[in-house]
Parts: sequence; structure tokens; C-alpha cells
Amino acid sequence: MDGQLAVVTILLLLAGGYVLRATWRAVRGTPGGCASGCGKCAPADEPKPGRVSLPQVK
Repeated sequence: MDGQLAVVTILLLLAGGYVLRATWRAVRGTPGGCASGCGKCAPADEPKPGRVSLPQVK
């Protein structure tokens, strides 16, 4: 097997695994955590020290 064929085979296997994983997670429905957009998490009231908060547009 050439080096190029080995690299292409590995890349195709990785891409197929990624697609299968994404499909499995979409079908199974993983529980959402932060940044899921569900609105369950309370927003942080105070910014961390040394950081400047951005103005919120409403």
C-alpha cells in the first residue's frame, strides 16, 4: 500500500467516524449543557476580575 493510499484511507475512516458520531448524537439526543441555548442556565451576574463586559444590544 502506498503512503498516499494509507493517508487517504485514514482520512476517510476519520470522516466516516465523525459523520456516524454526529448522526448518533442527533438520534440519541445528548443532554444539553451550557451554551445549548435552552435558557436553563442562569447568566453570570458579575464579570470575572480583569475582564471588561461587552454592551448588550436589546
